[in-house]
Amino acid sequence: MKSTLVSAFIFLCAPVMAQYKITQKTEPLGDKNNVRIENKTFKLHGNPIKVGQTFPVMRLKTSDGLNYQLGKPQEKKTLIVVLYSVSTDLCQKNLLDYYNKTKHEDINVIFVSADPYVVQQAFLKKHNLKNITLLSDAKSHHFGLSTGLLIKESYLLTRALIVIDENAVSRHIQRVPSLTTLPDLDVALSKLID
Repeated sequence: MKSTLVSAFIFLCAPVMAQYKITQKTEPLGDKNNVRIENKTFKLHGNPIKVGQTFPVMRLKTSDGLNYQLGKPQEKKTLIVVLYSVSTDLCQKNLLDYYNKTKHEDINVIFVSADPYVVQQAFLKKHNLKNITLLSDAKSHHFGLSTGLLIKESYLLTRALIVIDENAVSRHIQRVPSLTTLPDLDVALSKLID
């Protein structure tokens, strides 16, 4: 089922690439909620995080295969960009656009997908991206389960933006209703400035 879902999404992404839509809409996270790809609906799984709640501490793998602890207090605010898969054109464009728009900001920017870290590593090498934090939730799905962003049928993540402050408190969460849309980076960045 996972490969079928990824194949379907790759097929759907091709025409969307030229004119993907940014949405300000957001939908709830976690069990009993769904995300769409065109006319198909998929179930979300996990415990939803909420604005004002401390972000759960978890250990994920970097694209270099090293352990990274997410959710601990930091010196700067953090923007977490949740990607469906770096294997899809839309997510690749999403990551590259958001990376270019945020690389000079005085914030931590972390990208998370459920791709194995070796797939992430190949993506970064192909695009010659350095100094980027791309984390993998492939093995334990701890991130997806702890945030309510895990797609039950595929074990991939639904697209979202999360802002956490220096004390690791969630200050903004946007989860797109459809995987063929992108969350609004400008709104998330405005929350980082507040």
